[in-house]
Amino acid sequence: MSQWRSEIALNIRYGVGGLLNTAVGLGAIGIFTLIGFNPLGANFAGYALGLTVAFLISRRYVFRSNGSVKHESIRYVVAFCLCYLINILVLQMCISMFGLDVLIAQGFSVAAYVVSMYLATRFCVF
Repeated sequence: MSQWRSEIALNIRYGVGGLLNTAVGLGAIGIFTLIGFNPLGANFAGYALGLTVAFLISRRYVFRSNGSVKHESIRYVVAFCLCYLINILVLQMCISMFGLDVLIAQGFSVAAYVVSMYLATRFCVF
């Protein structure tokens, strides 16, 4: 397969993996809420499950890694934390510096997270 087709395939897998992980995370939050978790507990449990599923999807499906699970999982959690920090910083900047509507600011912050997490997982984690 040519290099550009390989890149397109990788990006498609990343997008599909992201959509699948979002469905799992939101579904888990809904289930935890329905079985009686308080909203913060349901959110935390859903995100914890989502982070685990995201790692597994990224490792096996997106990047098809055969590296050390221990080392890759540590790097993945570090990458997640850094990318989440970028997400929060972009959100804050969009609202306080540029005066954007909160939902528009959320869109920019999510985009910043997705791009930074892709770069981090591709070049630093796997």
